[in-house]
Amino acid sequence: NVAGRGKKKDQGHLGRRKQDGVRTWKIGGKLYALDAFLPRHPGGPKVLELARDGFEDSTYAFESHHTDIARAMKVLSKYEVGDADSPGPMCSKEGSFFYELKRRTQVYLKGTENGAGPDSTCVVTFATTLAAWFAFFAATLATGWLTCALLTGFCGALLAGFGHNWAHQPRYHKWAWVLDLEGLNSEGWFKHHDLEHHMYTNLPADSHFTILEPFLVTNPTAERHWLQATITPYLTPVLFFIASFVSYLVTTVEKALGTAPEPFYPTFWLQWMQIVVLMSAHGWWGLALAVLKNGIMSEWYLTIAFINHNTDNAWRMKDRAHAKDWAEAQLCASSDIGHPRLSFMSSARYLWLNYHTVHHLFPHTDMSKHPGIQAVMEQCCEDFGISYCRGKSMWTLYVEMVNTFKEPKDLLNQALRECTM
Repeated sequence: NVAGRGKKKDQGHLGRRKQDGVRTWKIGGKLYALDAFLPRHPGGPKVLELARDGFEDSTYAFESHHTDIARAMKVLSKYEVGDADSPGPMCSKEGSFFYELKRRTQVYLKGTENGAGPDSTCVVTFATTLAAWFAFFAATLATGWLTCALLTGFCGALLAGFGHNWAHQPRYHKWAWVLDLEGLNSEGWFKHHDLEHHMYTNLPADSHFTILEPFLVTNPTAERHWLQATITPYLTPVLFFIASFVSYLVTTVEKALGTAPEPFYPTFWLQWMQIVVLMSAHGWWGLALAVLKNGIMSEWYLTIAFINHNTDNAWRMKDRAHAKDWAEAQLCASSDIGHPRLSFMSSARYLWLNYHTVHHLFPHTDMSKHPGIQAVMEQCCEDFGISYCRGKSMWTLYVEMVNTFKEPKDLLNQALRECTM
């Protein structure tokens, strides 16, 4: 069931996944022993190990990260060791929606600059934005001016968009450290965002599902108490503003206590370094400047990110329940923003998250290729008779997002009624 639950693995299941003492990957109802392939995996060994050790089934991770699915299946077949001992999702077959979408997308990417990777405009814009961040931060440190801190925060939001992009691409993952400039914990993204969130969007295994609880609840099946239903949804801007800074402080404590999934790493300290130098130069005002610049980034980025998955289109439960494969289900779990086919530079206002459906179907593909892939996807949806909701205005989606925070049970009940009709 592509609309069903994503389940994290328990130790008992790890034992059942061993063949002659070798731990295996469950993909499309088969078991594969890929240990010998780890050093040669183009995406690196880490993502394979996370996909194996984090969940019962690696099918969705395999499907979404291989556009040339025929070639990937040919390589995978060399490592097959048997059938899985429990049911699970199957890989898309030739002639299916996702298979055909990937085939057409592969053809499109072959005709673009740098294939699935960033084009020159993307790389130059990234370098320019990074230089601007350092320039504005230096100006903030030297002058203590509020305006400089605000501009640093704006650049930080753009860098968050870039860092999110780089975190998904093995060849450019080393550039994802820019997320740490604003305390976004770049090492945690590889597992919690790329695998858990992308594979099981808006399902219990989605690491983003409960990220702002108990203040904002996104689960449509969860009861809201009066505060969550009547007060905190209208405090969304305030909560988004402080969320990243508070999360960074909490993560620091968890890492210090050894309870965080990932230990400390060098660039994690970049946010603390900024706080120290700003307070050394400007005292408590320096701390206020650090919170302000981080809050600007947090407000902008989280607004877009939560709109992507908490709107009417992202909770189309009837369509998701009847989806024939993982890709079709993803169309019912993501929302695009604004006018279709916006240029790369025009998409900066949305931190390049406006083509979010495309991004979820092809997470390893650079955001500079999203407009072209959207056109391919629209045609493919039309050919297969699949509903795809094009982007609405930012304000419309914002109102829908707040409504899902405060009235999700109405949305759920409506969807359940539709499913039984």
